[in-house]
Parts: sequence; structure tokens; C-alpha cells
Amino acid sequence: MSSQIKRTAVVTGAGSGLGRDIALGLAAKGYRVFGTAISLEEVADLKKASEGAVDLTPCDITNEAAVLAWAEDVTERNEGRIDLLISNAGILTPGPLEVLPLNAIRREFEVNVFGAMAVVNSFLPALRKGRGRIVQISTMTATLPFPFNGPSGASKAAFDALAAVYRAELKPFGIDVVLAIAGNMITGGPAKTAAALKRVSDQMTPGQRELYGEAFNTFATKLNAMQGSGLDSISAAKRVIELAEQVPAPSRGAVGADAEEILRFVREKSDAEQDAMRLQIVGLGPKQVTVQTDFASINQDHPAIHVLVDPNDARAVRNKDMILDHYARMINGKDAQTGTRNFDDGYIQHNPLMPDGRGPLAEFFSKIAKGRDNSRIVVYKIIAVGDYVWTHVNFLNFFSNDPDDTGVAGVDIFKMDANGRSIEHWDVLQFVGNPKDSAPFMGPNIPRANPNGMFEERT
Repeated sequence: MSSQIKRTAVVTGAGSGLGRDIALGLAAKGYRVFGTAISLEEVADLKKASEGAVDLTPCDITNEAAVLAWAEDVTERNEGRIDLLISNAGILTPGPLEVLPLNAIRREFEVNVFGAMAVVNSFLPALRKGRGRIVQISTMTATLPFPFNGPSGASKAAFDALAAVYRAELKPFGIDVVLAIAGNMITGGPAKTAAALKRVSDQMTPGQRELYGEAFNTFATKLNAMQGSGLDSISAAKRVIELAEQVPAPSRGAVGADAEEILRFVREKSDAEQDAMRLQIVGLGPKQVTVQTDFASINQDHPAIHVLVDPNDARAVRNKDMILDHYARMINGKDAQTGTRNFDDGYIQHNPLMPDGRGPLAEFFSKIAKGRDNSRIVVYKIIAVGDYVWTHVNFLNFFSNDPDDTGVAGVDIFKMDANGRSIEHWDVLQFVGNPKDSAPFMGPNIPRANPNGMFEERT
């Protein structure tokens, strides 16, 4: 193609949310962008925002005749060819499968499967001429379906299968097919999702509400929180465009760290572990996840652990428990192998005393246990948010058998993956002198300049 001819892109569902930011992002890169919108207001809004670089048409993709007419118009205006089709339009129908009307589920398949097929098929002649690329926006729930989100996961999984077939059938014509697996995103979607969740809840009969009401409300709260804290729409759009332009074309790519973690989790874990995870993610799992440890035994005669964790952040609660289990087993229990069971084999260690990996970590603490029978850890404070855990700890008798050893103070920082394994660690260590001294290695009996040390309780 001549360098003087602009590349042409088509984006469905470009009137709002992710599709809108994809359209604007492509226009900024010099593409001629065409797309669909729901309303004339969206058309006018994006025309203004893009300074005329994005040309939208109101079109219901479930209307095959309307899609074909739109595709023919776009194709004719671009000399019979296009370079890129991003199939983004889709809907979400949440709710218990027993409660949802079948017509509502059929509607989701009409949009997410048959509508998407109508768009792809209508543009294939132009894509074939341009040896172009199709990017289908999918979702991590197609790979790990969530409860009360069945129609979305099922419809997206159906098109994922079709995408694999398209990829094979279109390969001889030089057309690439890429799946962009989206995680949670901050777009216009969360507001629409919240409205849909409320509508389903309000329409439940008393009997249905008795069966599903509490669990569905828990799911709704969790889903809204997940979407509200996801990847921002502009960053997600940049990632989709990156996949659209990557050479050679990937068959699939994650959009967001949570999607990447879910894809890896599904590759590695059993059906039983996946069942437990899908419940846990949406806040429907057991209150105590995986770990059963008497955490009070960690500190023995020392003060209780000060825990700063949002009880509604299920991932943070689980990760806090995993790290306390690690301390209780590996350090105080002198069982390094079991104590590192929730650490990834590729664990990254930002500490010059030991190399990366789960094995070297276990080996290091096994040597500590053999040489120091009284070695132990006291946890003063633990903070967990999402994938990260911070602890204020005191390592005692790691380097001395002295019964009056005041130990080493530490701030441990752990990064966890989607199923609670530690994948990366940082720490800061400081000598601890006599509590009456502020800096015993600089000079004896120096009064403290600040009474709020690491081990004091602050409100």
C-alpha cells in the first residue's frame, strides 16, 4: 500500500467506553476510522472529539441487512479495502441462570455472537483485499466464567471458538485474527453494569430472592468494585491498538494484569481449583480461604498483630492469611518446605543475601533453623491491599543465640498473583538496639528522637 494512502480501521461499539477510546486512539495514529454507535448523539460527540477523523453510523449489529449496507458503504468509500476491524460491540446480561428469561440470554448471543459474525462476514471481502487484521474484544470470563455472569462468559467463549476457526480459514488470505482478552476496566461499562444488576435484582420474585438474593447482591457489590478499580479505558485502548499492530500477529493477548493472571491460572490449575477461584473472585467463597492457621501462636508472648485490611477486599484478606501462614510455618515452625508452598517457583527476591526462586528461599531459612533453635519472628503489623502485603516484623535470634537478642526489624513487602502465591518480595532491615537507646551502633544510650518507632501502636 502506498505510504500516501491512510490505513483504514473499523470499530464497532465506538460511541462510548472502550470502543470510543480505541477509535480516538486509532485516529490519533493516522487511521481513517469508521464505526457504529447507538445514537445520533454519540455520532456527533465523537465527530467533534476527533475533529472529524472518526465517522460513525448508528447501526444495530443484530440487523444483518443494516450491517451489510453499512459495510458496503464503508468499503466503497475506501476503494474496496480496509486494514483493520476491531469487533468491540457487546452487551452484558448478569443474573442467575434460573432467573434470567431465555429471551434475555438469546439477546446476548444475538449481539455478542451472531452480530459479531455479521460484522466480520460483511467486511471479509475488504479485509481480504487489504490483507487486514481482525481484533475481537473478548473477556477473561470467557476463560474463567463467573457465577451470575453466565450469558456473558458463554457468549464470549462461543465467539472465541469461532475466532479460532476464522483464524484457520482466513490464514490463506493473509487475514490475521486476534483475541484481545479484557479484564476489568473503568469505562462507561460499570454504570451500565450497576443498572443491569439492580434491574435483575428488582425483578426477582420473592421465591427467587430467597434462593439467590443474598448471593447475587454480594456478587453485584463485588463486580461493581472490581470494574470500578480496573484498568482505565484509555490504557486499555492503547493495549488493544498495540495488539492490532503487533508483528507477527498474536493469536491472543491480555488487556490488563488481572486478565493475564486469570489466563495463567486457568492454564495451570485443576477444575476444582478453578471452581474455588471463581467463587472467591466474586466474594462468594468461604470466609477463610485455603489457610487454616492459629495466627495468635506466631507472636507467642508479644502483642497481638495489628491488622489493616478491608474485609470486603477478598483478595487482600486471602493474601494476608497466606503471608501469616508463611511466617508461622517457615520461620516459627521451622518447616521451610511447607512454609514456602504458596510461593511461585519463579519468585523474585530483592535481597542480596539470597537468589531468586522458591528453592533458595527454603534453603536459606532451613540453615537459619538448624543453627538457631530460638530463631523466630514477631509480627507487629500487617497491611494488605489487592495483590500487595506489607508487614512490620522483628526477626529474633537469626544471627545470635543470645537470649537477650533484640533482633532485626524488618518491613517485608510481598506481591501476590491471582491465586495467592507470592511472586515478588522486597524488604528493609534495621538493627534493633535496647529500647532505651536510639542508635546503639552509633553511640550508647542516645535518647530516642521519635517515640513512634516501628513497633509502637499508632491509631
